[in-house]
Amino acid sequence: MIGIEGSEPSPVGSKPDGKNEWGVVDLMGNVWEWTSSELEPYPGSNAAGVEKKPGKSYVLRGGSAHEKLEDVAKLNMNAAFRIDWVSTKKEKTVGFRLVRSQ
Repeated sequence: MIGIEGSEPSPVGSKPDGKNEWGVVDLMGNVWEWTSSELEPYPGSNAAGVEKKPGKSYVLRGGSAHEKLEDVAKLNMNAAFRIDWVSTKKEKTVGFRLVRSQ
């Protein structure tokens, strides 16, 4: 679902045909996934340091349905793609995952 410029986030569970082998839906592509990780270079990375925005920043992963197709291709957005996000900023294309056991 990534790459439909101007589209709106979809309701949770609205794409049941996209489930994986365990029946999990909504894994990526609807909204950026806000994680609890602060932005740091990956271990073994050649990055001398990560330039963070002012304020406490967290990692966003994936991408959202609102991204332009050319940006998705240029940046090679996938589940491992990440950017930093200031914790006080609100945006409809950023969400987080809740998990529960059944």
